Amino acid sequence: MTAFDHTIEHLSARLSRGETTAHANIYAALDAAEKLNDTLNAFLQIDRAGATQRAEELDRTSAGASQAGGDASSG
Repeated sequence: MTAFDHTIEHLSARLSRGETTAHANIYAALDAAEKLNDTLNAFLQIDRAGATQRAEELDRTSAGASQAGGDASSG
């Protein structure tokens, strides 16, 4: 099963629960886009570097928010 066998709501819930990362999801999306683009010719350009950088930023923000939330609830 891939990330794209699920709805955006399901992926969002998995991200919120820490069951997956933005990084893992973006790699699956980029791989699928690049694989399918030969057939579909749907993209002029795929910004793998930009998408990866943004996913890493989101994961860092999410990790920081999780740690802050954990600290607040333990005190």
